[in-house]
Amino acid sequence: MIDLKFNRVAYMADECTHQEYYGQFVGPQLKLFVSRHIGIENILNSKDPNFNDIPLAKWARMEAYVRGYCGSDIADSNASASGGWLSVSLFDCVCVAKEAARQLREQGE
Repeated sequence: MIDLKFNRVAYMADECTHQEYYGQFVGPQLKLFVSRHIGIENILNSKDPNFNDIPLAKWARMEAYVRGYCGSDIADSNASASGGWLSVSLFDCVCVAKEAARQLREQGE
């Protein structure tokens, strides 16, 4: 369980950026998984700021790992905007994985 700085309500109210919101779910193990699954060369060589030149199917295949890694934290955050309904979408998982890749690219790893 991580200490969330932003919940879904804050994100939807533009109190934080996409990067800040999804970045809070990223940790070292997730970055390692993303670098191995997508390939660090693909991440560093991507020409698209949102990695849309890497097939969506590759990102989607990481859903189970992302859910296992931080799904309960995402669900807790999402509950803030849904009246307590705990949910995690494929979109959430892809955004977290892409944020991990963005952090890797920024670090030049």
